[in-house]
Amino acid sequence: MATKTKRPYLYEVDLMRVIFIFGVLLNHTTTVFMGHIVNTTNSQTFLEATHLILHFTRMGLYVHVRLSAYTELLQS
Repeated sequence: MATKTKRPYLYEVDLMRVIFIFGVLLNHTTTVFMGHIVNTTNSQTFLEATHLILHFTRMGLYVHVRLSAYTELLQS
């Protein structure tokens, strides 16, 4: 039976988690603010643009959590 070697800890993964979590929280914040801004203003257009740009972090966090759980299952 092969011996398991301990893999080095990836600090970059922790940084990505922080970026994804911060992006998701910021996305939720912009969602709340969008309900309180008058339509057809420049502020609303800017907020919608940032909301769409930040929306990728939701999928990134989802994929990251799924892959982390899958690799943990493979290692055990």
